[in-house]
Amino acid sequence: KKFMDTLKSFGVQSKTRRAVQQTIAYKIDGTPAMAVAGRYTVSAEQGRTQQGMLKAVDTLVAKARKEK
Repeated sequence: KKFMDTLKSFGVQSKTRRAVQQTIAYKIDGTPAMAVAGRYTVSAEQGRTQQGMLKAVDTLVAKARKEK
């Protein structure tokens, strides 16, 4: 009962709606995927491996910081 009450709570429902909105906005169609600075998305396919994906994310984070 406690779990279901928490699941139906305003806070959890709000965060779930926000996650769905972001998924649509970033055009994420699978997992794993990461968004950077609200402008870039990187999927595992693009990085070819988990390490490649994380390296691409690091590069985009550095780029986003320079553009600030």
